[in-house]
Amino acid sequence: MKRIKIFLCIFFMFALQAQANEKISLGVLPFQSTTNRITTKQAEQITKKILHALRVSQSISVIEPKKIGAAAINLGIDINSGILNQDMAARIGRSTGAKYILQGYITNTENNIQLQRDGTSAVDDALPLISFLTGKKETSQIIQEVTLDIDAKLIDSSSGRVVLSFSKTGSGINFNNDDRVLSANVLRERAVNSAVSRLSDKIREVLANEYAIVLEVKSDAVRINRGGNSSVGIGALYRVYREGGELFDLDKTPLGKRMISIILLRISEAGDEDSIAVLPASQLQGNKAQNADTVQDLSRIIRNGYRLEAISLSEAALMRFTANERR
Repeated sequence: MKRIKIFLCIFFMFALQAQANEKISLGVLPFQSTTNRITTKQAEQITKKILHALRVSQSISVIEPKKIGAAAINLGIDINSGILNQDMAARIGRSTGAKYILQGYITNTENNIQLQRDGTSAVDDALPLISFLTGKKETSQIIQEVTLDIDAKLIDSSSGRVVLSFSKTGSGINFNNDDRVLSANVLRERAVNSAVSRLSDKIREVLANEYAIVLEVKSDAVRINRGGNSSVGIGALYRVYREGGELFDLDKTPLGKRMISIILLRISEAGDEDSIAVLPASQLQGNKAQNADTVQDLSRIIRNGYRLEAISLSEAALMRFTANERR
């Protein structure tokens, strides 16, 4: 009897361990382009970047594209038709053993946005932020930016229900600090990486509770747990945030916690697994940004484990960062 009990205990321990180590299976359908500015070949490259960024996760198992394609053929579904509905996507998921299916579209890209003081720009309100980012108090400079918009849906394969629907915008920015004009292709690549990084972060948060976080804090820089393998590149903007009070809708249904933006950081060095982020103006030569003098020591504001979110320039322009307020 004792041996049976010991055997059962060992069996259940291994069963629980196996369950804990079980990864969430995810199939990714080819992302389609709905804009003539992004070709089919470019959309294929974006899909490959998304797959690579998701494979970094320790808790998500990405179904190989060949398996997805073979399942679609067997089911008589053209995954490149552009008219794939969520029921079709769910059938492919069930056929491949994927618990979830990710489907998406590249919907728009804008090139060479110019931000000027003359008020002609649609995003002229961002100029105070640009001065903060660049460390230059003159706000008549021209800024290059390319943006890329991606819409995505996460579908439960068992039911065909959309469990998450969202859009992410990636930004490729050149503040022209060294009087260089970068090509639209270079900035578009930065915008693609930014959009892919933001999309993969969202999926990892929802499916696996994996967040972008601060790993190490120094007085003038922080190290974060996102790098080139997650499509993070130099110049990417991150906000550090903390949770505030509970949010409710009009019927007093809980909507989640309020997110309070603490400070804005910019990636200055990107490795494969991690990156270095700094106050945007602190990497410039002797220029002190507006309001940057209110933040003397990052280690007094940020702690290891604080969460981060990649954001676009236009989003940053609308945010209020509490660490930059004069007290």
